Amino acid sequence: KDALNLPVKDSIGAHAAGLVKAGDNIIIDSGSTTMTLARHLRGHRDVTVMTNGLNIAWELANAPGVELLLTGGLLRKQSLSLQGSQAEASLTTYSFDTLFLGVDGLDLQFGLTTHHEAEASLNHRMVERARRIVVLTDASKFGRVSLHRIARLDQVHTVITDASIDAEYLEGLQRLGIEVIIAESPA
Repeated sequence: KDALNLPVKDSIGAHAAGLVKAGDNIIIDSGSTTMTLARHLRGHRDVTVMTNGLNIAWELANAPGVELLLTGGLLRKQSLSLQGSQAEASLTTYSFDTLFLGVDGLDLQFGLTTHHEAEASLNHRMVERARRIVVLTDASKFGRVSLHRIARLDQVHTVITDASIDAEYLEGLQRLGIEVIIAESPA
């Protein structure tokens, strides 16, 4: 999954990192696109990151300007992500500036979705704990509806995607008041 659309995902991650400022407290959800965000945060200063992604934690473990928190929980080996009741409970005492969320599907009517129930439940808790929700997704996820809903689109503030976004989705998201950032992949 990491190798799919890598230049596009890297560009999305770079744009997302540009939204992070010194003093921010953020959540980075597990996933291949959010992993690129972590890579672009290594040079940031005075940022606190909570994540449920072991690969994201590993990426940021030696970043001198990043304080790192892990959710804990049950390891889903396929995605190297932590989930379950312990992961959800770990969020309850925190308030975050921004959640950077990866999704399996984004539909204008149904909202943000994923294939896994435990992941959807944890992501829903993340949405509740953050003041700003930023979705990182390549355009292939638009129009997909997976089994489990994470959140409604009216809870989303920003979507960072690539230039392949369909005009219907671009207009639909903007009509809902969602900022859409188009990340161009390097030539």
